[in-house]
Amino acid sequence: MVAPTFAPGTLFSRIFQASPVAMTVNALPDGRYIDVNDSFTQLVGYARDELIGRRAVDLGILEPRQREKVVENLLQSRGLANDPQVLHHRSGEPRQVIVSAQLEEHEGTLFTVAIIQDLTDYHRTQNVVRAYESRFQLFFESMPLPVLVFELETLRILDANPAACGVHEYTLDELRAMTILDISPPEERDTLLAQLPHLCADEPSAAVWKHRKRDGALMEMAVSGYTLELHGRRVCLAVLRDITQQMAAERALIDSEQRLRIITELSTDGIWDCDLLTKAVRLNEAFRLIYGAPDDVEDPVSYTHLRAHETVLDLVCRLLLEKKTKKKTVYRDTD
Repeated sequence: MVAPTFAPGTLFSRIFQASPVAMTVNALPDGRYIDVNDSFTQLVGYARDELIGRRAVDLGILEPRQREKVVENLLQSRGLANDPQVLHHRSGEPRQVIVSAQLEEHEGTLFTVAIIQDLTDYHRTQNVVRAYESRFQLFFESMPLPVLVFELETLRILDANPAACGVHEYTLDELRAMTILDISPPEERDTLLAQLPHLCADEPSAAVWKHRKRDGALMEMAVSGYTLELHGRRVCLAVLRDITQQMAAERALIDSEQRLRIITELSTDGIWDCDLLTKAVRLNEAFRLIYGAPDDVEDPVSYTHLRAHETVLDLVCRLLLEKKTKKKTVYRDTD
């Protein structure tokens, strides 16, 4: 016997069969299937003819204890809302679902109309997401370079790996209570704010920021920035590299080269400097005066060697000539 509401051709019947969500009609108290839609047959792996007139517990779709609990809850509350259950596919594969159901009565017979939403794929997706998040967290925490994650709108630090906590000498909780401006020296904050739009653009970018440790010591950081969405917020993942010593060495080298250039220019000795890699030659002003080097020489290396050798040769010849002349003069005087 089928209640008029469930009869073929009714509005309910058409909605029932067209629903993309699994639906069933069962008779109580035995739980026989009165009707099922195509979505339910796909969910459990049985054809409609195999299900009609039979019980879920007989087919192994539902465990007996599980069914008893469902029926008890239905009779007590006259309905179920988003009740988590596990159904078993014909292959034995468990399917995680949520069930919403209500009681209908016709001529003294109780019927249940159930809507069953399959959450198996959703849970699989969630498990994959959690697995990726776990791997990312492991990578994030074990990364040797300092990494900060901060919100672009407020500049508040949301996360930091152990390396970032170590170089800044703050705990994670302390950093999370700060903004990136708090770890920057006051005189550098305007520069930092000016660089932010470029660093936090859609494309990865780089900049050099000065950061301040807990004790006030300054560090020069090469920062690579990457923007992403995190829980609906636009954030920047900043990977830091301490280049303080490198920058100090470069500045010392520049200072040394400047001093050497000043000494070279002021020296009265002829000096030429050759870069063995590029073959570039620099001549000081004294060299040009001594050897007469023009400003534009096609092959400065060959020219420099040639002029130096010619000058040395001229000097030797002049000395020999002077020595010979002196000998002749002495001989005439003796006569």
